[in-house]
Amino acid sequence: MPTAGPPFAAPAVGAKLVLPGRHTDGASLATLMRDEGVTFAAGVQTVWLGVLDHLDAVGGELPALKRILIGGAKCPVALIRRMETRLGASVQTSWGMTELSPLAPWRFRARRRTTPRPSAGGRRPQAHRHWRMTLPRQRGVVAT
Repeated sequence: MPTAGPPFAAPAVGAKLVLPGRHTDGASLATLMRDEGVTFAAGVQTVWLGVLDHLDAVGGELPALKRILIGGAKCPVALIRRMETRLGASVQTSWGMTELSPLAPWRFRARRRTTPRPSAGGRRPQAHRHWRMTLPRQRGVVAT
């Protein structure tokens, strides 16, 4: 269930990339995610509804799944709560899947902060106090 970003970002950080091909029904996706130990997944609401309905029907689990990104239209709060409760994963919504780029600003609530990684082929940003980064060639601009 990739967006435009993970296919480019995953290899840049050494992550395994699992793609479903044309099999995007709930049963196929749930089986693939379970068998491959997927920890982060992205998809639109209708895809997640299919996965949840399948898991509920067969009593299945996705124990490795920790983070979910939902794109497309605005996601109902009830679906987000259902996903968090049923899957035990952090759920984040973002803007439309088509508009996401490899460097889209996804911000999950981190349990532990680590040193920021450079973008693929880029320079490592200079970290400052309170985890602010000074962006290269943009004096006076600070990212938080």
